[in-house]
Amino acid sequence: MFSRLLSRGFLLPLAILFLWGYGSAKGWWSAFLLPSPYQVLSSAWAVIQNGELFSNVLISLLRIAKGFTLSCVFSILLAFVCGMHPFSLKQLEPMLEFLRHVPPMAMIPLLILWFGIGESSKIVIIILATFFPIFLNTTQGIRQCDRKLIEVAASFHYSRTDCFRYVIIPFAIPYILT
Repeated sequence: MFSRLLSRGFLLPLAILFLWGYGSAKGWWSAFLLPSPYQVLSSAWAVIQNGELFSNVLISLLRIAKGFTLSCVFSILLAFVCGMHPFSLKQLEPMLEFLRHVPPMAMIPLLILWFGIGESSKIVIIILATFFPIFLNTTQGIRQCDRKLIEVAASFHYSRTDCFRYVIIPFAIPYILT
C-alpha cells in the first residue's frame, strides 16, 4: 500500500509534511511564523467543532455569488452591446484591453482606497477577476454567429429584436457558458 501511495505522487507531500513536523519539533523556525502540524490540525478541528469554519465558508460563498452574478450581468450586457454594434467595441476596446492586462490583485491598494476594506472591495476584486473571460467569450459568440442563420431570419421577416432573441442569443449561449 505504501509503495502505491508513493507511485501516485504522494512522496513529495509526505516528505514536506515530515520535514515540517521534524523542523517544528527541533525548533528550526519560530512556531509563531510556522506552527507545527499538530497545532494546525488542532486549530482546524476547533473551528470545525464550534461552527466558525462553516459560517465563514458560507459568507465567502455568498460573496463569490454576488461578485460573479454582478460580473455576469455587466459583462454579458456589455458584450451584447459591443457584439451588435461594432462601433461601440472600437470605442471601448483600448480601455478594455488596458484593464484586461492589469492583474486584479494589483488593483487591491486602489480598491481599498476607493471602497474601503469592507465587502464592496472584495466583491469588486471578484468582478475584476471574472469580467474579462465572460466578456471576451460572449463577444466572440456573438461575432461568430453564422451569417447564414441571420440571413434566414431576415428572409422570414424577423425583426432585429427577434433575430437577436431567437438566433444570436441561442448561438452565443455555448460561448457564454464557457
